[in-house]
Amino acid sequence: MSPSENGVNMDQDKVHVLRSSCAAPGSHPLTFQRTETIYDLDSKYRGAIHASELVTKDDEARRLNVQILLLRDDNATLKDEIVNKQTQIKQSAAQCDDLSVQLDTAHDKCRGLESKLRLQAREKSALKVPYPSPDDVAGILCLIGRYTD
Repeated sequence: MSPSENGVNMDQDKVHVLRSSCAAPGSHPLTFQRTETIYDLDSKYRGAIHASELVTKDDEARRLNVQILLLRDDNATLKDEIVNKQTQIKQSAAQCDDLSVQLDTAHDKCRGLESKLRLQAREKSALKVPYPSPDDVAGILCLIGRYTD
């Protein structure tokens, strides 16, 4: 920072004015030294405040840079999680499609077995010979017995 930026040139002009006013005839030389000392201390004080403000602003800038880095890291982590979740979703969707195909195949097989079972039941009922009731058997035996005697 140049001397004109922090106001040193302007303050030196004030010192020159003070010196000329203190150096006036009849002025006390200690007054000039005291004024010069006060000015020097004030100038150092302002410089220290300015330096302190610069340090504070530098610290704030560093904190913001660290915060930016942390946020970038969080952002990268979240992007990685998104990629992982998208991969999981794709795998789950593929697995769902496979299971759907297997389920459709199982349903088709089940329907085929049901129709085959119905067909076998119809064939079985067609093959059944009606058995005579016990009264019919007794009647038949009586008839057979009459013819054999």
